[in-house]
Amino acid sequence: MKKEMASKDKRYTIEIFMRFRDKNISESNYVWHNSNGGLSKVVSNLNELHGDKWDYFIARRKSNKEIVGTFYNHFSIEIPAVRLYLKYKPNSKGNGLIINFLFKRNGFDIARGINMSNKVILEQYENYISIPDKIYQDAILNGRKALFEYYLSKGHQIVENEIMLGDFTAEKFIFKKERPGQYPTLDFP
Repeated sequence: MKKEMASKDKRYTIEIFMRFRDKNISESNYVWHNSNGGLSKVVSNLNELHGDKWDYFIARRKSNKEIVGTFYNHFSIEIPAVRLYLKYKPNSKGNGLIINFLFKRNGFDIARGINMSNKVILEQYENYISIPDKIYQDAILNGRKALFEYYLSKGHQIVENEIMLGDFTAEKFIFKKERPGQYPTLDFP
């Protein structure tokens, strides 16, 4: 039995974007130039080849380059995070927040504004924000280092471990992010 080739309108160029690519580069990771087995076959092939590592793909009709659709893989991730009950305000560029971290030196409270990009903020509410735990730990280290360098530049006699983290509420939790998969409803739309 001879298998027929799909008509030109039923052949697609599939542009595949992987989950852990460099987000600054808008190019796809790779392209399938002549997919003619139907779009559900593309999904099953991607799942077989890459499991949950593919993020989404764009299907273009081979005949006229028209985009038939963008289809997303199911996405589920758990991020160790920290909920910070601190005051904050938008930064001057509007692309993040300045969070007032509290530190102590010799019994005195010091507020240090630390800039956080909107990209790292997981949740933002009136009385708290959530950020990944790794970003939180880095912010504490960098804030302490910046305060130490500031006091040195002003001629203070100071030892590095003299600056401690101040008193504020920080709750550790696991932030869960879900995106349901959006798969093709027709093999040949």
